[in-house]
Amino acid sequence: MIAEGEVTEPDYCTALNNRFKDEHQFYINTRYSRKNGLHPLEVAEAAVTIARDPRERGSNGPVHEVWALFDRDQHTDVRAAFARIEDHNAEASVNGYKDVQIGFSHPSFDLCSPAGGHADGCDPLFRDPSTNVWRLLQSLGIAPAPR
Repeated sequence: MIAEGEVTEPDYCTALNNRFKDEHQFYINTRYSRKNGLHPLEVAEAAVTIARDPRERGSNGPVHEVWALFDRDQHTDVRAAFARIEDHNAEASVNGYKDVQIGFSHPSFDLCSPAGGHADGCDPLFRDPSTNVWRLLQSLGIAPAPR
């Protein structure tokens, strides 16, 4: 997990680990956060770097999924972050890389319920307020898939 925020996003992931990791057999590694946080494009670049790491190829690598978790806040590079991840994902399977999943909140992570969401085709910058962090909860087996 690459998290943009210094506190909120890593704390949320720690809470998920504390509450659900044993029951759902997962561990979210948030070591990629840093003091004063990251910008969304920095999150995207770090996530792509991990996803392209040769040690991560296939399903036997230590990282099973790569997630970029960021929010809108006042950032000007959100579209660039989405584009970077989309470009990577478009060629990931051909090159044997892992896809990067996006957990995005608008306007900010702490103002959105991680259980909420919007349709995939909805432009992320026009969702107000919204989040697609529910995809992370589904991936971990905490929330059911939509019907």
